[in-house]
Amino acid sequence: MTNSEMKKQIIEMFLENVPELEGIKIANDTMLISSGYVDSFSIIKMIVLFEKAFSVTIALDEINYEDFETVESIVDKVILKGGPHDADETADRNYGGRLQ
Repeated sequence: MTNSEMKKQIIEMFLENVPELEGIKIANDTMLISSGYVDSFSIIKMIVLFEKAFSVTIALDEINYEDFETVESIVDKVILKGGPHDADETADRNYGGRLQ
């Protein structure tokens, strides 16, 4: 699964599971929590769904709401926890497109 596919899936999951997002256009950098679109209860529910969808485990003591503020930060957290990732896109983001 590429990072782009994961981002699309995360957006779809939010729209399907958080009624407060009805009619909201979510971009990869939309501030989900600080904007008030998503509350802490919804984030916990979404974390459970992300764990199932991406075969990762995120312990309660590892939950930092900043990691779930945007679609981009969620993808980063999933990859950090060993979930699906696209090596080319990760290299682009971390090394400016160059493997070092």
